[in-house]
Amino acid sequence: MTGKQRFANILRRQPVDRIGLYEHFWIDTHKAWAAQGKILPGEAMEDVFGYDMQESWPFNLTARFMEEPRVVAEDADTVTLLDGNGATLRRHKKHDTTPEHVGFEVQDRLGWEETIKPHLTPDPRRINFAAYREAKQAAQKAGRFFMWAGINAFEGIHPVCGHEYMLMGMAEDPEWVADMADTYARLLIEMQTILFEQEGKPDGIWYYEDMGYKGSPFMSRLCTGS
Repeated sequence: MTGKQRFANILRRQPVDRIGLYEHFWIDTHKAWAAQGKILPGEAMEDVFGYDMQESWPFNLTARFMEEPRVVAEDADTVTLLDGNGATLRRHKKHDTTPEHVGFEVQDRLGWEETIKPHLTPDPRRINFAAYREAKQAAQKAGRFFMWAGINAFEGIHPVCGHEYMLMGMAEDPEWVADMADTYARLLIEMQTILFEQEGKPDGIWYYEDMGYKGSPFMSRLCTGS
């Protein structure tokens, strides 16, 4: 069986010859293995390990996505950035980490409605069409199951207001949190519509959850593209 056939059967609860093969590594792992000569710099793990699945992460859901993050503090080991979501996050400079939450412009419904929600509109500039197309073609050539990959509504919310304000909002103003979830859900659907109409549907969709950073899934959910 090809990887595409294998994953398609798994999702349809049909027999397969073996479990589908897929894994995800932090960027530091890529760097370490390349430095040790175990892989070539930039070599795709799909090819190294013969994965059955390949994904593309083509969306930018940052509210003010055209703005470059601004450095607000820096020392020998860390850099603190103010990003297009109005979030101030501190990251380690020498290795990949989940960012430390320093502060958020959005702490309530008013902040959300004034500074973030107006910017969350579908825009082709938010979509990396070329990356999606290239990954899709590579997956087809290799017989892999091709996935659109990205975050769900919850993973759009906490980069804007942080977990603490989101949880307080759920208790004190649940309609605000529901509005954030609805806004991100609509944005994702509208952008998927734009992408799939132009570049074609994937074989499936993979929503990442509870992520420290892009490419580090702790929980995931698969659904068929058809």
